[in-house]
Amino acid sequence: MGINYGEVLRKIIHLKASFFFLFLTFYLSQKNFNLLVFFLFLMISFWEFLRLRGKFFFLDFFHMKILLKEDEEKRVSDAWYFVLGVFLASLLLWGNEFRALLLVLGVADVMAFFVGKAFGLRWGNRVLLHHKTLYGSLSFFVVTFLILYAFNLWSGENFLYLFLLSLGSTLGELCFRRDNLTTPLGYSLAYVMIELWLR
Repeated sequence: MGINYGEVLRKIIHLKASFFFLFLTFYLSQKNFNLLVFFLFLMISFWEFLRLRGKFFFLDFFHMKILLKEDEEKRVSDAWYFVLGVFLASLLLWGNEFRALLLVLGVADVMAFFVGKAFGLRWGNRVLLHHKTLYGSLSFFVVTFLILYAFNLWSGENFLYLFLLSLGSTLGELCFRRDNLTTPLGYSLAYVMIELWLR
């Protein structure tokens, strides 16, 4: 249940990518952000296409395969799902709602990974679904709730809305293998449903 160098490096890149997108939201309109992320999605899709066809021999030369999980050598990487998830969420959300999601994707996801590993090493690995641990999922929920509370999305409304949005995000992270896609979708759908409920 130990942590290897490749896992740590992937999580650092994951965190930096989330903050990069967060930074862009302060300087780009929603339309321009959507266009930029869509362009990035096309680029990474082309990259994945060539990689899966074995066209990138330099992945071995520069030891870049360490960034891939074992099962990603024959399927698209989590990075592809991450960019797609950010793009789809940006079509539904903007402003602080979207910025909070980017922090959830970066901070809560990375925290869940390290907490799950640390507690698993100490007290045993209680795996729930798709290699997700009880401790990791609980930490994801708590960190997500704290991020949403810090953003004060509903201006003092009761904790039920924050709880439901945190739950939607956590279920998206826990219940699906491609959590880089399902976490932003779970968050976005939960947010839209809450907004419709409040109306």
